[in-house]
Amino acid sequence: MQYEFNGYTLYSDKSFMALSTQVKIPVDKANYAMREALAFAARSENAVLISSITDIIAKIESLNFMDALLEDLDQQLKMVKKCEFGKES
Repeated sequence: MQYEFNGYTLYSDKSFMALSTQVKIPVDKANYAMREALAFAARSENAVLISSITDIIAKIESLNFMDALLEDLDQQLKMVKKCEFGKES
């Protein structure tokens, strides 16, 4: 299916699914644990370890960001589909 939205053409025939609660809770706990590890590592560990922990935190944060982005995209696609076809999916 093709949608025109704000000058962009979106192609999709399926919905995107946000992270389930079963996945989101452990991911958030992992993020918290890695931030604690970084706080302790900053006091006594070498720069390579600190950099590695920071990379892991950044990847977890990007996972949460992509989840929110896909959720918003899914809502926009549903809105466009509802406006174009007069029905809700």
